[in-house]
Amino acid sequence: MKRYSILMVSIIVFVSSSLVPSPSFATGMDIGPSDEKVLENWMDQFFNQKEIKEMNIPGAAVVVVKDGKVLLKKGYGYANQEKKIPVDPNQTVFRIASVSKVFTAAAVMQLVEQEKIQLNGDVNSYLDEVQIKNPFPQFVTPKHLLTHTTGFHTEVMKPEDIQMDVTKFSPLKDYVKERLPKVTRQPGESYMYDNYASTLQGYLVEKISGMPFEEYMKKNIFEPLHMKNSNFAPTSAMQEHLATGYDEQGNPMQPYTIIPTVNPAGSMNTTAEDMAKYMIMHLNGGTYGNDRILKNETIQEMNQYHSAIHSKFPDTGYGFENISFQSANGQYVIGKGGSLPDFSSAIWFLPKQKLGIFLTYNKQSTTDLREQFFEKFMDHYYPQKEEESKYMRTPKEELKHFEGEYMDLRTRFLVTKITAIGNGELLAEDGVLGIKSKLKQLDPLFFVDEQGRKLAFKANKSHTISYLKYVDISSYAEKSKLSYYKDVSKKSPNADYIRYIQLLELTQNQTGKFQPNKPITRAEMAFMTARTLSQFNVSFPEKSVLFKDVPGHYWAKRELEIAVNLGIMKESTEKSFSPEESVSRQEAAVILINMMKILNPGLKDGNAKLKDKIDPWAEQAVKTVVALELYGPEVTKYRGGVVKYYAKRNMTHQEAAAMIARAFHKSFGN
Repeated sequence: MKRYSILMVSIIVFVSSSLVPSPSFATGMDIGPSDEKVLENWMDQFFNQKEIKEMNIPGAAVVVVKDGKVLLKKGYGYANQEKKIPVDPNQTVFRIASVSKVFTAAAVMQLVEQEKIQLNGDVNSYLDEVQIKNPFPQFVTPKHLLTHTTGFHTEVMKPEDIQMDVTKFSPLKDYVKERLPKVTRQPGESYMYDNYASTLQGYLVEKISGMPFEEYMKKNIFEPLHMKNSNFAPTSAMQEHLATGYDEQGNPMQPYTIIPTVNPAGSMNTTAEDMAKYMIMHLNGGTYGNDRILKNETIQEMNQYHSAIHSKFPDTGYGFENISFQSANGQYVIGKGGSLPDFSSAIWFLPKQKLGIFLTYNKQSTTDLREQFFEKFMDHYYPQKEEESKYMRTPKEELKHFEGEYMDLRTRFLVTKITAIGNGELLAEDGVLGIKSKLKQLDPLFFVDEQGRKLAFKANKSHTISYLKYVDISSYAEKSKLSYYKDVSKKSPNADYIRYIQLLELTQNQTGKFQPNKPITRAEMAFMTARTLSQFNVSFPEKSVLFKDVPGHYWAKRELEIAVNLGIMKESTEKSFSPEESVSRQEAAVILINMMKILNPGLKDGNAKLKDKIDPWAEQAVKTVVALELYGPEVTKYRGGVVKYYAKRNMTHQEAAAMIARAFHKSFGN
């Protein structure tokens, strides 16, 4: 659903492309769409571009509404590519993923209007046996749920949340109870995109209304808006008209559901025609025809941002978020994007212009059509002359308070290191990959990097810096307060790697001494790899393993079981693990590659040139590790690309830190 800057490893990478100039398409002379035929001509040319066609999007539907009427409603390509079934904007059903959150938020706001929910009330007071555990004095409120500022611990979709048995039903209440996260930050303090928060909104609607969530949505949203082809629960009628979804490689995917089956955060299905009705209602102050869905003042509240790291940099409203800050061209825009493995959607509102846009298509791809579409639409219809930036010249000493490592709240292994340069400039870098970018100061807490990406910092009540956020990131990054290991010099060539795994809690001891030159043990290696997998949200088998030499209270017992159950490591002898035995560098290579193949089953074997004597059982793993450069400065490189890996030496703590830190990014697809 969300994107990352150049300093962070990306799942989804945005690629910008220039349009071929033409008198009616690229001049940017229109100020807002008005003529239906001209708009359709623009849209046809957009989808006929070479760059767009090369994305191999099977089918798409787009709707533009303005001043209470539909200017454009059109399908492109195929709902089913193999059967050549074209997209019909009136009939073809798409999964809109997280755009569902807009509708769930509307349901919550209906209950707010009825005074059945207090936006600043305690969420726990509306729940039954499901109770949020919160160590902070500020309780979690419905407003926090709506703005994703709950302080909840990260909760992201797991592989098993995709349910291939479409006949199996997973109840909403069970999911809410089983996945209830801890509150780890002061509620209201920080923004982190959070599917669970939206799911819990739906559960509130269910509890307070006294009817199943999908029934409430049908009766109070879909029926008044005459949205006849919209639902949150999969139905046979929906399956009949559902577009075939395609993965990134263009392969058709089998029908599936997500858990819970009725998911307020992302299971809505709809058509372009139905979305036009919702957008007209929203832009018309809450009315559609003779029916009022929401009060005008509620719509005005939903059109505002209620969370912001910076006054120039809003984050979230009620159901909406700032998804197109870079492309808005000075216009006030609210929106929402959504993605599943085979569908992508986005909705944008320009409330002051009475304009709404919806785009959906049946593929998720690394090159994001939505971003390119909105950027070109805005450049054409709402062009803005770029103003010359005026930078501050703050001296280095006054910039020092920005320095530190910032960990993304939702994806903890995305770490940005900030260093003061001076003269209003900061250096942002990824300590593992070595990617660096210079930031220039636009105002005391607002910067821009060399690629034009905006970054804002947040200060706490004591005026110390606590968070940063890039414009295209789905959450804040929190400044670490963890002290460095006492026995690791910051000048060490492995210092950044060691600090990285310390921040990610991949070692037993997070404070005190690291013992960088001490050989790593099998138990420590199991702990490190299991913790690494947990960062990627890998599910672990519950099967326990009885080791004769591992007592029940052993510090890494669970991690040893995980390593053996997943085939990452083997028992040393029958029913023994030898947890305190040292790990050779060749054995570490085997363990690492086994772990990486869990994260990336398609990982290809490497073919490096080695100046080593390696045991046959480890040779391929060592070649792959060397080919991927998963090592620190301890190897010796010769002419012709030959590397001496020192395969039979014991691997040290600092060498393991380098190997794991670099593997993080390779595993993540960078």
